[in-house]
Amino acid sequence: MDHDDPERRIADLERGQAGVWAPQQASGYVGAPAAAESVWRTYWQLQMRKPFPKWCWLVVAAVAAGMLFAVGVGVHDIHQYRSGTPAVATIVTCTSTRSGESDCTVRWYEGGRAHTGELHRVDGRPLVGSRVDVRVKGDDAYVGTSGRGHVIGGSIGFGVILVLVVLSVAQRRRMRRGGRAAH
Repeated sequence: MDHDDPERRIADLERGQAGVWAPQQASGYVGAPAAAESVWRTYWQLQMRKPFPKWCWLVVAAVAAGMLFAVGVGVHDIHQYRSGTPAVATIVTCTSTRSGESDCTVRWYEGGRAHTGELHRVDGRPLVGSRVDVRVKGDDAYVGTSGRGHVIGGSIGFGVILVLVVLSVAQRRRMRRGGRAAH
C-alpha cells in the first residue's frame, strides 16, 4: 500500500473493506439478514422445548398464593361488613397503607357505652373527626368498600397467572407433539 498516492490509497481501502460487510436480501423482517432471522427462530424453537426451571414455577406459585391471599382478605372484610351491626363511628386517627388505603382508629357508641376499634382498609384518607357509617363486628369496624379492592385486584392477578400457565402448558404440549412427528 503506497500512502503517497491518494488514488492508490482509496483503491486499497475499498479493496480491503469489500469482504467486511455486504448487505444481504431481507426476508421476513425489514432490514434483517436471512441468517439472523434463521438464528433467532432456531434459538426460540430450542427455548420453547426446554421446560421452565423449577425456580420459575416456585415464583409463579408464590405470586398465585399472594393473589389468593388478597382475595381471601377481601372476602373476609366483605363477610364481616355484611354480618356486622350498623353503627356511626367517629374517626380518631388514620394511617395510610402502601395500597392507597387507610387503617383508622374509630370510636362508636353502642348501648350507651363508647367503644374504640379499628376501621380496616378505607379508600383514601378520611379526615380525623369525620363520621362514617360502619358495621361493627367485635372490636373492628368495616365500611361498604372494605375488601373490594383486594377481591378485584387479587382476582384479576390470579386470572392472568392462570391464563399464562395454561398457555405455557399448551405451548409445551404442542411443541412436544411437533417434535415427535418430525423425528
